[in-house]
Amino acid sequence: MDTSTAQRRTRPLTYSREELLELAKNKHGLRHRVPAELQQCYRGCKAGAKVQARRTENQRRHKPSLPSVIMGNVNSLTNKIDELAALGNQRIYRECSLFILTETWLTATIPDANVDLRGFTAVRADRDTKACGKSKGGGLIIYTNNRWCNPGHVSVKAVLCCPNLELLAVSMRPYYLPREFSHVIALCVYIAPTANGATACEKIHSVAARLQTKHPEDLLIISGDFNHVTLDSTLAALHQVIDCPTRNNRTIDLLYTNVKEAYRVIALPPLGKSDHNLVYVQPQYTPLVQRQAASTRSIRRWTPAAEEALKDCFNITDWDVLLGEHEEDIDGMTDRLTDYLNFCVDVVVPTKTVQCYPNNKPWVTQEVKDVLNKKKKAFRNKDREEMKEAQREVKRCLKEAKNTYRKKVEKKLADNNMRDVWEGVRTITGHKAKTSMEGGGVERANDLNQFFNRFSQPTPLQSSAPPSLQFVYRDKVEGVQTYKYLGLWLDWTSNTRQLYKKTQSRMYFLRRLRSFNICRKLLWMFYQSVVASVLSYAVVCWRGSATKADLSRLEKLIRRASSVVGMKLKPLATVAERRTIDKLRSIMDNDRHPLHTVIHSQRSLISQRLRLPRFRTNRLGNSFVPRAIRLFNSSQGGRRANRRTGTFL
Repeated sequence: MDTSTAQRRTRPLTYSREELLELAKNKHGLRHRVPAELQQCYRGCKAGAKVQARRTENQRRHKPSLPSVIMGNVNSLTNKIDELAALGNQRIYRECSLFILTETWLTATIPDANVDLRGFTAVRADRDTKACGKSKGGGLIIYTNNRWCNPGHVSVKAVLCCPNLELLAVSMRPYYLPREFSHVIALCVYIAPTANGATACEKIHSVAARLQTKHPEDLLIISGDFNHVTLDSTLAALHQVIDCPTRNNRTIDLLYTNVKEAYRVIALPPLGKSDHNLVYVQPQYTPLVQRQAASTRSIRRWTPAAEEALKDCFNITDWDVLLGEHEEDIDGMTDRLTDYLNFCVDVVVPTKTVQCYPNNKPWVTQEVKDVLNKKKKAFRNKDREEMKEAQREVKRCLKEAKNTYRKKVEKKLADNNMRDVWEGVRTITGHKAKTSMEGGGVERANDLNQFFNRFSQPTPLQSSAPPSLQFVYRDKVEGVQTYKYLGLWLDWTSNTRQLYKKTQSRMYFLRRLRSFNICRKLLWMFYQSVVASVLSYAVVCWRGSATKADLSRLEKLIRRASSVVGMKLKPLATVAERRTIDKLRSIMDNDRHPLHTVIHSQRSLISQRLRLPRFRTNRLGNSFVPRAIRLFNSSQGGRRANRRTGTFL
């Protein structure tokens, strides 16, 4: 740097009295003279970990891992839109991804301009007075932040209005979303206090199941005013987030999502004079790529040049000298030949160290990555035509890569290689991912052996019966608010509820497999192994005592699975009857079974049928023995045995 330039930059700045007075006037259109020393000064940016973290947070402020939501019942939006617009000065409202509001009380006569928010895209569904049967009230609206999602990537999936339910389903593809999710589907729901809860839940289930079948990898959000209804039994696989009161001391504004522990809730003041509080749902989800560390492995690059070099290496090898010492020793010759081949491969074929991230897909090949890099390069160069062409090429390459992987899995099925088939199916669906096992050695084995074989020490049995109720022996029995029946009380409601929840959660894997266009045979095998095995577990024991409502819910799940698989599946009643008859026949053939004498004593003296035992309660009549005897007598096998043979089956 020139010394004169350095002196000019370091000398102090001086102003005359006239110049200072001109600066104080600040006339309109007056341009102050900026010294050249200040014009050439480069400000730069601060360094440091805290500053870098703050800068990164500001850059990702509008790109959270999952969308942040502000939800609530506004009780007429037209007279509160000014307050909602004024709240945009607060950071929570300004940076929120979605506003999901119910009871907007909007009609067709109110234009969209009256309810627009700056920086947001509005999607509304006004109440249909003819379909709903009510003249006023209702109405749904979803605001999408334009800095979180492009308005062109917002589409309406479903709109429903009936006397029991108002529903609006909107699909969004934001600028950033973790790779484990394809897009976001938000459902805004309003159920009136006088609505039929069962009918409303069934309609919500129908819409959600249809959307999840079509988009199995989406992030599903169901939010709204549910009043006296919950989706805990209908959509048991979803997780309810709201844990604070939303109206007085009640929690009737709920939010369900298909991701567990993804949000935390912050209560906000109501909008205007609404009797419902607003709720801010803040995401706390950690993407899969950040939860699990990347694994490193080495691969060999088998290029045509490497293959030719390896052939030349083998051609110039004197095999007689290499294997001459082991003409009669087959094992020694095999070891030397193997070592030499590995040595040649290590020298000639180059290796490459790659990182495998937990969210990588096996069908994303190098060709797909090259096309993605081509699209990224076109975006940086701001070449719109080249970017459109690259996008079409990306779709084509992804489709071809998925078809190639699907054919690979189906070929393994044709070759009866079931281990590799299930490995590919687990990769596609994400079912039962491999977990790290605790390593152990001889000491670990000895500890387990000592734990399970402690015969040297006496182990007295501990009574599992609860302590006796001592207060019932007093002179005066005290009155209580609640009571409980003494004895054994059998109820299969909790069992069927858990079966319904597990089956519904495993339907997600079946839908993901269906989206890959896997053949029906493999879909049916996956259904029988993963879904039906849970649904029909111990069905002989509980099917007769289950309620009609629970059985109807399970049958609906089977029908939905049938639509996903693409073939008719056996109903639960058919499976239960067949297994009950098979179990009864196995008891009749087994002399050592405890129920063999009971069944044998019910043999009829005038026919080969079984006599039905007497019972006074419906619980005993729906138990295994009476129900199995009824099915056996009415089955075709029982009647055929009665005509052809004179012996007891």
